Amino acid sequence: MFSSLIQQYLFVSLYSAFAESLASENAGRLASMQAAERNIEDLLESVVQISKKRLQYDRGMIFMADPDKNKLVYRTGYGIGPDETESLEPLEFRLNDMNSKGMFVVSFRDQKPFLVNDIDAVSSDLSPKSVALAREMGSTS
Repeated sequence: MFSSLIQQYLFVSLYSAFAESLASENAGRLASMQAAERNIEDLLESVVQISKKRLQYDRGMIFMADPDKNKLVYRTGYGIGPDETESLEPLEFRLNDMNSKGMFVVSFRDQKPFLVNDIDAVSSDLSPKSVALAREMGSTS
């Protein structure tokens, strides 16, 4: 009987140590993930500030691929009001259509920025969704 109690005590002690170790490991992973997210946000803010200063455009937007690289989603920008930001946040641009002419998808696919000086000059080369977005935001360039 004494042997059985010792075995149960050892089992409970080992199980408890395992659970504490697992909790500690998960807390460490969570802290790392939160730090990485903050680093991405800091990096995006730096990109926005540099773009604003160097490109001298009135507005700019950064869309990023979702983790599965199936769609682009709005992350941040400058020169964009709260109402426009509210319109941009739910937007998604699908990346799985290789024939897409959307400026955001083409920019992502070619890994090149898409800078527009005159929206009317390039509207025939853009997707209807991109032109509609530009018009909705009052963009001329």
